[in-house]
Amino acid sequence: MSICPWYLCVNRRRVCPENPTLLPQIAESEGQPMATGSAKIPEASDIDYRPCRDDYRCTTKVAIGYDKATVIYVGHHLPSSQTVVIRRTNVEKLTLEQLETMQNEVQLASLFRHPCVMPYLASFIVDHELWSVTPFMHFGSCCDIIRCGFPNGVPEVIIAFVLREVLCALNYIHSMGCIHRSVTARHILIDRLGRIRLAGLRSCYSVIQNGMLLKSAHDFPAHVVTYPWLAGEIFQQNMAGYNYKSDVYSVGITALEMAYGREPYCDLTATQVMLLKLTNDPPPLSEEYSIDQNVHYTTAFKQFVDICLRSNPGERPSAAKLLRHPFLRSIKRKDSIGGNGCPMLPDLLHPVMPMDPTVSDIVEAPSEITEVTEEAQRLSLNGEEWTFT
Repeated sequence: MSICPWYLCVNRRRVCPENPTLLPQIAESEGQPMATGSAKIPEASDIDYRPCRDDYRCTTKVAIGYDKATVIYVGHHLPSSQTVVIRRTNVEKLTLEQLETMQNEVQLASLFRHPCVMPYLASFIVDHELWSVTPFMHFGSCCDIIRCGFPNGVPEVIIAFVLREVLCALNYIHSMGCIHRSVTARHILIDRLGRIRLAGLRSCYSVIQNGMLLKSAHDFPAHVVTYPWLAGEIFQQNMAGYNYKSDVYSVGITALEMAYGREPYCDLTATQVMLLKLTNDPPPLSEEYSIDQNVHYTTAFKQFVDICLRSNPGERPSAAKLLRHPFLRSIKRKDSIGGNGCPMLPDLLHPVMPMDPTVSDIVEAPSEITEVTEEAQRLSLNGEEWTFT
């Protein structure tokens, strides 16, 4: 096929689960130091987010998800007056498989501690609901940013800022013995200070099983929505399996998503996506596929995408090596690394403006909700929903 699919369009611990002694073995084989050593703790860690219902107030309902079992609110942490996002999941509506998936997500989010990984500030049970509290990210996701401000594609400099922080997050996640398996624009969120955090831990898979480090994984992700971003070796389901370099492929697809301003394979079914992944080479980064006819991609950017999308995972670099790629090295380290945000990024995102979390007090809605309500319109989202998955 010669078509271009773009037109078809708990307690926090810094130890490895089950076996802390395995961490040095999981660190980057190229001799890159582990990400845990240099990571600064986010500012939110200075606040005591107790697992107590009385410490939080839900103010604005913004979205639903997870087969309508989860309702997402913008709310407040009352002791600190901080704006937070509160995800309330009715566990009685979940299947056993969904419950295990959510348990895995909460455990990993509580274990990971890195400024570029979305933290769970608190998780606790209230009656039949699981409440999960995360920071409020004022710009929303990169998917929201594309839709609201850059429908024809995001400028290269913004892509470089974003992907550098994402690779820092992946380097850390890989060093903890996990494969993310869900790197997409909708799982990359930005706050008003330009801090970038990678979310979407629901599909994360640990290669440490029964205290042993596996060389490859064979588990198949359950979420069809992420298929366009997955590497071909995941779909092959052969004895070789896949490893952390499948996340590098997803970074390449996310780079294309941001450059072109649209999701990959958006008009194809899950089966068609799988067939394309198994039979075709990955799509290239090319001006002829862009909606903007005046766009020009630099050679460094094209090479970056090309090396991420190599069909043979052995030819792809690790996240640590990619951080040294010329496309990312052109950004000053002080402006993009360290967990304190990218000071230039909010200005670069203009005309997209950060969402204002200030809302008038409303009566808290019941948890049995089947649709998004009009309160979401009070946020600067142009009438569109947030995507929290």
